[in-house]
Amino acid sequence: MYVTAQNRQLSAKSNLERMEKLWMTILIKHFSNSKADILKFIRMAGYRDGEMVDLFDRTVGRGPKTDFIYKGFRKNDLR
Repeated sequence: MYVTAQNRQLSAKSNLERMEKLWMTILIKHFSNSKADILKFIRMAGYRDGEMVDLFDRTVGRGPKTDFIYKGFRKNDLR
């Protein structure tokens, strides 16, 4: 029974990570130059300001299409 619960937990975590990446990709595609709108939707999903840089790094990373998101964050948030 323990193995089944553990497998379920790993599956849920994997699905959540995959959905986060998909969700962030969709937000960036549809709000490509509106950091305020992206942050608004992320906050509505329950993320706090301190978690956002980690969310961006974990899902979409920093690149030409996402540089605008990182502007304005404190340097210690960006590591």
